[in-house]
This record gives sequence, structure tokens and C-alpha cells, in this order.
Amino acid sequence: MVYRFRADAKRPLQLGPVFKTSLVRPWKFLIYEPIVIILTIYTALIYGVLYLNFAAYPIVFQRGHGWNTGIGGLAFLGILVGTVLSVIISVVWINPQYLKTAKKRGGRAIPEDRLPPAIWAGFLIVVGLAGFAATDGPTTHWIAPIIFGVPFGTGVIIVFLSVLGYLVDSYTIYAASVLAANSVLRSLFGAAFPLFTRQMYSALGVHWAAALPGFIALAMIPFTVLFYKCGSSIRAKCKYAADAERQMNALIAARMAAGAGRCCERGTSTRGRR
Repeated sequence: MVYRFRADAKRPLQLGPVFKTSLVRPWKFLIYEPIVIILTIYTALIYGVLYLNFAAYPIVFQRGHGWNTGIGGLAFLGILVGTVLSVIISVVWINPQYLKTAKKRGGRAIPEDRLPPAIWAGFLIVVGLAGFAATDGPTTHWIAPIIFGVPFGTGVIIVFLSVLGYLVDSYTIYAASVLAANSVLRSLFGAAFPLFTRQMYSALGVHWAAALPGFIALAMIPFTVLFYKCGSSIRAKCKYAADAERQMNALIAARMAAGAGRCCERGTSTRGRR
């Protein structure tokens, strides 16, 4: 079974053009859509830092504190606790707040309503990275850098969920291509960052090497604020975002008209019986 957008389903399925579009369109988004490229770089950087930690933690805890490989793996418990907290926060607070916002807007929230969690979660990432950078030396107790993994892990998941939700809501019918573009760049960063971790820690030292990703993450936070404040006007100037919103509005209007027509038919039928 093949699932297709209703507007596409009216046209015959041609595998050649579909295959070409699937390969080319994600790269178009990365080139021509500023919302996609900026937020994709942000999530890719965070993803890269997460994978960078897979190489950095052994340097800090095994080389610095003398732990063996088995015990060194326990250092990731801080990040694990943070990811679990992020799920709890999303279910208990973020999602209910989003539903309340949608209700206030008449049942349909705007894409920018997805971004507030990404803003404060971005600061959680910076706090986690800054705290880790300040406490990852061999003279500091090992529990301190592990504790700072908690805000980092929490922030990473919440930023991912918020940003990806914003991209999906902004591009709706093109969401698959947007998420494909995001996944490709994110995976490239995740693969590349661990390759230079040891060299970076050798050149900068454990403190500054851990602090550098924090500075980069801090520099990206203003973009989430920008899109939260001005995202609507920016989307209107983006080709694919504007087209997606136009088609979604037409689809919603058609559904409302069809629903109103069914209500009128039911009312007429009821009066006829009387």
C-alpha cells in the first residue's frame, strides 16, 4: 500500500519523477529555504556534539580519572537521566501547553507556537556544556561533570522535538523532504564530530575543548528567537513554506465547506421528516 497526499493522488503515479523528486527536493530545501538550512544546522550541531561526547567522555573519565572501559560507560547516566526527564516534561507540561495555545487560537496553533520550548531548552544545553567544561578536569570530583549531563540531555531532546515539530508544521505537505534534509545533514555531523574529538582535546585541553561546543550552541539560540518572533513573515517569503501554507489553507477551507454542506443536508432531512 502506498500513502500519498490527496492532491498528488489525483495524478497518476510515475516512479521515475517521484524517485527524482525524492532525491533532489531535500537538497533544494537546504539551499533555498533559510528556515530549513538554519534550523537543520542547529540540530546537526547539537547532534554532532552529542556524538562528540561519545569520544570526549572516555578522555575525561578514563584518561583523566583512571576509570576502566566498563565503569567509564556509567558516565553517560547523566545524559540518560536528562533524556528521560525530557520525555516527562514533554508529556506533562509542553504538550498540554501547546494544546492550550491551539485552543486559544481557535483549534489550530501556528507553527511558531512550537518554538518556545526550543528557546529555553537551548539554554539548558549551554548550561550543561558550560558546567561540563568547568568540571571535567581530573582534580574535580567525577560526579560534577556527570550531573551537568542532565541539563544537556534534557535540552537536546526538547530542542529536537520542538524544531522538528516547527519544520513539519511550517512545510506540512513537504514535511518528508524537510525531515530527509535534516536527517542527512544531522547524520553527517554525527559521523564527523567524533573523528576530530581527540585532536581537539589534545590541542585545546579538556576545559576549552568542552567549552567550544557550548559557545556554538549559545550562538544558535538567537535564531530560534528570531523564528519565534518573525517566523510568520519569513515563511511568507519562502517559496515552499508559503506554498505549503496556501495548500493547507485551501484543504482546510474545503473540508469546512464539505462539513457545512453535510450539516445543511442533515437539517433539511430532519425538517422533511417533521
